[in-house]
Amino acid sequence: MKLLSTLLVGAVSFVLVACNNGPAPDKNLAWTPLLDAQLSLWKPYLGVPEPDLAVPGYTYEKGKPIGLRDPKGVYTVKVVDGEPVLHVSGEIFGGLTSQQSFENFHLKFQFRWGEKKWAPRKDAPKRDGGLLYHAFGEHGFFMKTWMHSAQFQIQEGDVGDFFPLFENKAFKSDVPFENRRYTPGAKLQTRVGGVTHSKDYNEKPNGEWNTCEIIAMGADVVHVLNGQVVNVLRNLRYVDLKSADKKEIPLTSGLLQIQSEGAEMDFREIKIRRLEAFPEQYANALKQ
Repeated sequence: MKLLSTLLVGAVSFVLVACNNGPAPDKNLAWTPLLDAQLSLWKPYLGVPEPDLAVPGYTYEKGKPIGLRDPKGVYTVKVVDGEPVLHVSGEIFGGLTSQQSFENFHLKFQFRWGEKKWAPRKDAPKRDGGLLYHAFGEHGFFMKTWMHSAQFQIQEGDVGDFFPLFENKAFKSDVPFENRRYTPGAKLQTRVGGVTHSKDYNEKPNGEWNTCEIIAMGADVVHVLNGQVVNVLRNLRYVDLKSADKKEIPLTSGLLQIQSEGAEMDFREIKIRRLEAFPEQYANALKQ
């Protein structure tokens, strides 16, 4: 009998079912879809719009975010061939935030670029977006828009890069690092900022669907692009800047946020499963 998953309104429930006949079940739980036509498992938060952009019910003030609503339809869903597809207009910086926190998970999704770009990144050389995970704290901490979080970068030519959205030097990770990028087999180095993807990199041309994966077990994370490991981060932790001894706290769980960052994008097949063990096909990436 196959593994089954159940989607509850407003929450995610992981269910494992097996029987005696057939192959032994995977140690990890079944996939649960996170996207439906109503965006019932998510809530939008929009940052500060451009001064000349008309936003219903909002009066522009410098540094004032729109907040927990989406009057411009930055995040919308269309059902295509029976499948929900999330459209991110990119018109206003924002984060579509999961209503549930996750730990020890395998997240998988597909994205493709659209055509439109918007100020303040209308003339930027690269389209930009991202998937934030282990997010916590108040909305709008980072650039008046996003939470404290770790980022799976989605930027043209840089998909799978890692960036922490924390105060300066308030985040650390240990990375196999060489020649200014993640390098399999290299010596672990402690990093306080971003990490560029490996040289073995296979992003698809614009307009085509890319498959991205984030595998997080404890404080270790692996980024995967189209089946290829492109980043490995060990011992994620953040610094409690308010503590006298600047205590380091492991970063192991949190919310998800899908960024709107000035570029039109589509997402589909967003799904997650809880991990009991690191997936076998990517387990070697953690060995040093």
